Amino acid sequence: MDRGTNNSRTELFVELLTAHQGRIRKFILSLVPNFADADDIMQETSRAMWLQFGSFLEGTDFLAWSFKIAHFRVLEFRRKKKRGVYFSTSLLERITEEASQPRSEQNRIMPHLYQCINKLAAADQKILRLKYEENLKIKEISSRIGKSCDALYKQISKIHDWLLVCIKRSVFSEETR
Repeated sequence: MDRGTNNSRTELFVELLTAHQGRIRKFILSLVPNFADADDIMQETSRAMWLQFGSFLEGTDFLAWSFKIAHFRVLEFRRKKKRGVYFSTSLLERITEEASQPRSEQNRIMPHLYQCINKLAAADQKILRLKYEENLKIKEISSRIGKSCDALYKQISKIHDWLLVCIKRSVFSEETR
């Protein structure tokens, strides 16, 4: 590869990473419980993406490609840490699979997500609002609602599991109409 091609690939990587970094970080945050860990994983993901960028085919979905790399960095992080409450590996894989879907697929699913969130109990909706809209840390949410961090992690995991089932039912129901 000549120097000009190398420079254009570097520029392409920087351009794509810059455009999608926020979404990649949010994806990682959806898989790990705190910002410091997510920042560390984001740094490792960026490094791994750069090292593997030669295998990225220009014109394909960069975000889906980066989510898969981030997924493996999260798994590696969990293997090293072995403490804390995390999503099950199967749920991690489902989240990665869903997040890696083309935007049109995500746009098709979003109304179902909102519909399912509206079916949740008010207390569960409040937890989601505090976590995802106000971006509060688990410790902050814990003190606001009077639950231990462990209990809160478990409740959020149950909410995520329930939402996934609800969305799948809703999509299946729509498809069979």
